Amino acid sequence: MPNVLFIHDNLGLQAWVADALAREGFAVIPAKTPMDALRLLARLRSPVDLLIAPANDVGRLANALRQSQGYLRIISVTPEAEMMEAAEWVRAARRSFSMAAHA
Repeated sequence: MPNVLFIHDNLGLQAWVADALAREGFAVIPAKTPMDALRLLARLRSPVDLLIAPANDVGRLANALRQSQGYLRIISVTPEAEMMEAAEWVRAARRSFSMAAHA
């Protein structure tokens, strides 16, 4: 089961996306901010297979994750995301891992 680190400050959107990803077979690690994410990951010690985060939060966090674990898939999103965009993130996550299974 791939681990998805999902960062978004809209908790309603975060809950919807986490639920949709879980139904697709992903283990979701939700966080409100990159700092929250780093604290969670330090405690969980789980690798992250996919990072979904607002574009302005991706850079440093992705670099830190890549340094500690290597390869990382990333979906960069707009902070003002709507539910329609969120549905596309779930589809993109599913495609990313189904394509990897066929490679």
